[in-house]
Amino acid sequence: MKNQITILTVIAATAFVVTGCNKQNGGTPTASTDTTAPAITNAAVSTAPATPVVPAVAETPAVPVTPAAPVAPAAAASVDTSKLEAAFQSAEPALKGAVDSAVTAIKGADYSGAVAQLQTLAGKYQLTDDQQAAVKDVIASAQKAIADLAGKATQAAGDAVKSLTK
Repeated sequence: MKNQITILTVIAATAFVVTGCNKQNGGTPTASTDTTAPAITNAAVSTAPATPVVPAVAETPAVPVTPAAPVAPAAAASVDTSKLEAAFQSAEPALKGAVDSAVTAIKGADYSGAVAQLQTLAGKYQLTDDQQAAVKDVIASAQKAIADLAGKATQAAGDAVKSLTK
C-alpha cells in the first residue's frame, strides 16, 4: 500500500512539473501548422444531433468524495523581479524586450519558461555585472518557486491518496 501511495505521489508531482514546462513558441501544432491532419470543411461536418450513449451501470452506494485542497500558484509573489527590471531599465530595446518577456512569464507563474528565457538571454547578450547578478538571483528564485510548487503538489497528491484510502 505504501508503494502505491509513493508511486501515485511521484506520478502526480511529475505530471504537475511537466504541465508547467510549456513552450512559448512551437508548442502544440495548430490546424494551420499541422500538415499531417486532414482538413475538415463545414460540408464534412454532420448536422445531425448526436445521441448520447449511456451504458447501463449497476447502482452502487454513493461514496462521499472530499476534494483535495487546490495547489494555487500563489508563489508568484515569492519571485521578486524589481532588481531585474531596474538593472535592465536603460538597456537596448531588444535586451529590454527579452527581460520584459521573462518578467511577464514570472508574473504568470511560468517559472520554467522564465528560467529558460533568462538563461538564453545571459548567453546571448553581453551583460554588465549588475545585470548578471540580477539574472542569477531571479533564476535562483524561480527555481526555488518551482521546487516549492512541486513539493506542494506532492503533498496534495499524498493527501488525496490518503483520503481515498480511508
